[in-house]
Amino acid sequence: MKEENHSRPMPRRSARICVLLCDWEGTLVDKRGQLTAGAQGMLDALHEKVRLVVASNAPDCRAIDTVLERTGVDGMFAHVATAGDLGTTKPSASYYRKLLTLTGTRPRQAAMVGDDYVADITGAKCCGLRAVWYNPYRASCPTEHPVHDHEVGSLAEVPEALARRPLPDIADCMSLLSREDSTGRLAGHSLAVAAVAYRLATELRHHGVDIDGLLVHRGALLHDLDKLSTTSGTDYEHGRLAGLWLRRAGQEELAKIAEQHVASALLDRRLKDLSWETKVVHYADKLVEENKLVGLDARWRRLLGRYPQYRMVLESSYPRVARIGEELEGLLGRHPEHVVADLSTRRGSC
Repeated sequence: MKEENHSRPMPRRSARICVLLCDWEGTLVDKRGQLTAGAQGMLDALHEKVRLVVASNAPDCRAIDTVLERTGVDGMFAHVATAGDLGTTKPSASYYRKLLTLTGTRPRQAAMVGDDYVADITGAKCCGLRAVWYNPYRASCPTEHPVHDHEVGSLAEVPEALARRPLPDIADCMSLLSREDSTGRLAGHSLAVAAVAYRLATELRHHGVDIDGLLVHRGALLHDLDKLSTTSGTDYEHGRLAGLWLRRAGQEELAKIAEQHVASALLDRRLKDLSWETKVVHYADKLVEENKLVGLDARWRRLLGRYPQYRMVLESSYPRVARIGEELEGLLGRHPEHVVADLSTRRGSC
């Protein structure tokens, strides 16, 4: 194996944020014009560390200025930017570009926090900003593939979220996969597994399981990151090289998921010692052939046909994979394959 594959550079997304753009109604204030729960704590923690900017689709700033002054937080904001001021509205790219120009900030140094997934989250991500989804009611993500970088139930959680190194975003993941396989087949499989895994994680959370859906999604996107490199003459086993790359990028949890998604990993560990994130990605991968949801039994038959040299490992690990499915069914109240079946129905392929 070539040396550069052992030391492949990975993006290390910085946690350094200089400007925080804050949505107004529904995020900073409620419909009564009162600061939302947690807003004061966020402002107190951040106003001396980053530049705070109100980013609103309001026609002008008069009502906003009144509330800011009444609540005593007007001095914490460097700018109040409205659609009227900028001549455009969220989620347009021009809105966010004008805000970056106004603040003199590069996209990766700015973050947007808001409750509107399209206007605040998708719009910001399309321009390369970090995006913090304020989701106090734990609503389901409206997209099959979550584009946000962090999710918080209270604005008081924002400072801690911004201080953490973010996971690779979807664009980062797609770039890494394309470097491994220019045909797009690897990306197609990874996207399908990520859609299945994220759907399962979302349903588990609705049933009270403490699981990080975003970690599940990104882990599923990158689970096969070393697939081609480890099948073209290398001393590394599949999963271990990806784990090495991801650890070097400071992504320990993603590294564990990559290492533990292979069938043999279940033979070395007890299921109860695996995180839910790892188990969900492992199981989702065993439901998807190429980019189609085929189910566990069909997928296993194809794996046995494709890798006869690993028959003993595959046959030994199958009962443990099936056991993960049973655990999921017990929590969800129906078989996990039924939970995700409509993904393939809606798209023709998963």
